[in-house]
Amino acid sequence: MYKLYWAESTGAFVVHAALNECGAKYELVPLDYDNNEHKKEPYTKINPTGEIPALILPDGTVLTETVAMTLHLAEAFPDAGLLPPLGTSERAMAYRWLLYMATNTYMHDLRYYYPERYTMNEGQADGVKTAGLALMERSLGTLDDALKGQSYLAGTQMSIADTYLGMMSMWHPDGDAYMDKLSNVQRVVNAVKSRPSMTEVWHLNFPESQSND
Repeated sequence: MYKLYWAESTGAFVVHAALNECGAKYELVPLDYDNNEHKKEPYTKINPTGEIPALILPDGTVLTETVAMTLHLAEAFPDAGLLPPLGTSERAMAYRWLLYMATNTYMHDLRYYYPERYTMNEGQADGVKTAGLALMERSLGTLDDALKGQSYLAGTQMSIADTYLGMMSMWHPDGDAYMDKLSNVQRVVNAVKSRPSMTEVWHLNFPESQSND
């Protein structure tokens, strides 16, 4: 059985979704983010960085880094279709956009929500936050452009990259309202939300979000 250390509105979203898609047996272990439970023992013995999520594999191996977790699950459950077939250009595109979001969009989000982490000068935090939002929106715009003329980020097949996009879309401070400006992203996010495996995950993380069924 897998064990996912989880908190609302963290990268655990996409891992939880992947576990559901795979039909894997798992346990959710909630962490009290507001009280910094993730920065204290015993969690820091599992993940010394104090970041959420962490995934314990059935053999006891500890995985950190959300993309690593999703790629592992895609390989462990190939019939679940989390990614296109190995060696295809579609698989390569799924990798491309997963890593783009993890290294760009996600990082811009962090600059918006935690600007104090990115400056040694308290007076510069507002500028970091403003820049973070602008970069977040530029990144989402890049993703919207990538979806022009194709169904999903990897082509014709929905993949875990599209689920990751759903997470990124809802981390914008205006959430659904901002996504109305990005018709291609919104189309894909709506398709992700409509999957039966996503119902529980979406409402746990984004209870305020309105359904687009």
